[in-house]
Amino acid sequence: MTAIGLDIGGTSIKAALVRGRAVVSTTRSISYERPSRSELQSCLEQVCAALGELSDVERVGLCLPGILAPDRSMVVHAVNIPGLEGVPLGELVRQVLGRALPCRVFNDAHASTFGYWMENPGEDRLLGLALGTGIGACVLDGGQWLRVTGASSGHIGQIDVGPCSDTQPLGPDGGRNSLEGYLGIAALRDRYGEGFADRIGQLGMDEPPMKALIRAVRICHAIYQPARVVLLGGVGIRMAGQRAELREAISCELTCVAVDGWTLEAGSSDYHAAAGAAWLAR
Repeated sequence: MTAIGLDIGGTSIKAALVRGRAVVSTTRSISYERPSRSELQSCLEQVCAALGELSDVERVGLCLPGILAPDRSMVVHAVNIPGLEGVPLGELVRQVLGRALPCRVFNDAHASTFGYWMENPGEDRLLGLALGTGIGACVLDGGQWLRVTGASSGHIGQIDVGPCSDTQPLGPDGGRNSLEGYLGIAALRDRYGEGFADRIGQLGMDEPPMKALIRAVRICHAIYQPARVVLLGGVGIRMAGQRAELREAISCELTCVAVDGWTLEAGSSDYHAAAGAAWLAR
């Protein structure tokens, strides 16, 4: 079966075309900031056109931020993408592709973790941390999704990990000292300026964003007991070179309930979520 995955993120849209277990093509839109509906639709049309021939596409997977309506037909609240709010998602897909197709909706943590798992499968417990504009978590047991609260493995971006600095930031959700308040893209930009992306792979373990991440992963070990932890998203994959230092810091006097021999991994592609959404849609 052929499917498209559309990862509608806080700063751009990424798309993947998959046939069977193979990713055929990927592309991304121009960057945006708090786009309107018309801007979003234009970007969606751009990425779909760039994927190539789509006549055999049978399903669409959407990876979305924000709070979904109970029937998952639309987003009712999206802090970073207000143009999504109240838009019937099936109708949006029909307008972009010119025909109606079965459409399924996933959060970015679930989609990116599943996309990573498809390329790195295992029967053990995998915890994926999606670090980007927002921060989310997904737990997979042999590829099967563990749901803790609603359509989520838990609101990891909102946990209190502080204080990790003198300023004790307020997260986008209003939570003081939240992980997202230290490590979300807006927080990194506020702390390091517009060149923050170049700093991510060089952050020391004593800097507030890394201290917050270390505390968050230690909390996750107590809650989920993962055998593997993988850092995903635009921020997470850029920490690949710091895995040894991170694991050492996380492991220092780590709770005894943590799984012996657990591994810390990092994603290798900005398209894990888009591909994961396409595979999940099938």
